[in-house]
Amino acid sequence: MADLLDSLMQTQDAALPANLPIRILADWFFSDCQARNLQPRTVDFYRHYLRYLTDAAGDRPPTAITTAQMKTLIAHYREQRGWSVGTANHAITTWKVFFHYLYQEEIIEHDPAKRLKKLKGAQRIPEPLTLEEIRTILADAGDGFVGVRNTAMILVLLDCGLRLSELLGLTLDDVDFSTCQFLVFGKGRKERLVPFSGPVRRMLVRYLLHRQTRTHEKALWVDESGIPFTADGFRSFLARLEQRTGVRVHAHKFRHTFASQYIADGGHPAYLQRLLGHTTPVMTNRYVHLMDTDARDDHRAASPVTNLLGPRWRGQR
Repeated sequence: MADLLDSLMQTQDAALPANLPIRILADWFFSDCQARNLQPRTVDFYRHYLRYLTDAAGDRPPTAITTAQMKTLIAHYREQRGWSVGTANHAITTWKVFFHYLYQEEIIEHDPAKRLKKLKGAQRIPEPLTLEEIRTILADAGDGFVGVRNTAMILVLLDCGLRLSELLGLTLDDVDFSTCQFLVFGKGRKERLVPFSGPVRRMLVRYLLHRQTRTHEKALWVDESGIPFTADGFRSFLARLEQRTGVRVHAHKFRHTFASQYIADGGHPAYLQRLLGHTTPVMTNRYVHLMDTDARDDHRAASPVTNLLGPRWRGQR
């Protein structure tokens, strides 16, 4: 073990100069993330957004990257790739974490991302799917085993408001058909129970009947070969679905649809917070505020004073 540690330390010591290409240091960063036992989806998040920086940097070392260059790169991606404020801020967050790691490890003397600020902008919740859009999506989910699986996954997302990572993290043992609940592992490795409805239960049973001859995997969702279904696979399915139907949809939009409909149908915000796995009510309250707008519109149409006395009544003394 001592020889192994010595060899590892010698390898890093030999490469410590800050003139190493940024792409190599990115591999060091991901090794550090794994050593700190970060959740795989967190590492995937960093990997996705750091790639935009490493691709642009080429063989440049981190000392050649400036705050101004990163701001210009963000502006470029916003203009050329249509990045939203939220997407840009995801990239900024990742770059700041990466350069902070380099600074903490004393690979660089100055952190160029320290003065990189997130973009300001209205944080809007995407429009939920309409009933017609949901019917269109379900009608085009596919045939055979794939169609049954895709339909079941969509119904679970709509019925439970799970994140895609939570959906794909489900195992057979996490499904309790007697109580109609999932045991979900969310952010921060926290677990929660999320109920599902009778129609979803029936669809899950149908899916499992198709699944049982294909695999002995513990993962609930598998592909046609019987191996665990991936996030990339699901996103590819949604992309093809959007091309065929014209319905703009992504995995998180199902979550927004669930939350919006839950509040619209009279669900309690505190229960919604628990179902969504939000640590604080801040995010959950955004859905409540949307429903407040609907309530104002509904009140204008159903106001007793307006309807009984007329919209122009001013009162007489």
